[in-house]
Amino acid sequence: GVETQGKTEMRILPLARIYFHSYFFLDLAVVSIDVALLLVEFFGEETNDGFRSARFLRTMRLLRLLRLLRAVKLQQELTLLANRFLSVHVFMVAKVVMGLTMMLLVNHIIACLWYGIGSWIMMETGTSWIVRSSMADAGFAESYAASMHWTLTQFTPATNDIAPNSALERLFAVWVILLAMGVFSSF
Repeated sequence: GVETQGKTEMRILPLARIYFHSYFFLDLAVVSIDVALLLVEFFGEETNDGFRSARFLRTMRLLRLLRLLRAVKLQQELTLLANRFLSVHVFMVAKVVMGLTMMLLVNHIIACLWYGIGSWIMMETGTSWIVRSSMADAGFAESYAASMHWTLTQFTPATNDIAPNSALERLFAVWVILLAMGVFSSF
């Protein structure tokens, strides 16, 4: 639908008229360029060399940039939507959600590294935090959950029974704790 004079227009015929008077010819030009390019590529061997030249094809592809004019309209619509619905409270909630998402992303990467280091040390020496915490035969979900749990406890004042078992694991754990202190000091 389209909003006109404070009312939402949902009828097909008036919507078709609005579209015909606004973006129809631009869309027709863009689609025509795509069709022309497809035809030139499909019938490329049967046409003369003028239509297959690199300059002609580059020019046709540059004309496809007309699609960017649609992006301007999208930007205007998104700005209008943002002005209507984004209040200070929504902005604050979005900022908190973004911060939590970033924290989870960082913790996911650290959890994968923690499990990778443990797996590598287990293959090399036969012992690591994975063996020590009886997770050598655990499935993917349980291993990932344990690694994520360990990582989250490094960033919060929580307890965990998973502990480093080798010098490399201990060095990584110290690095993670220093990173966690730096992250919490920035909030």
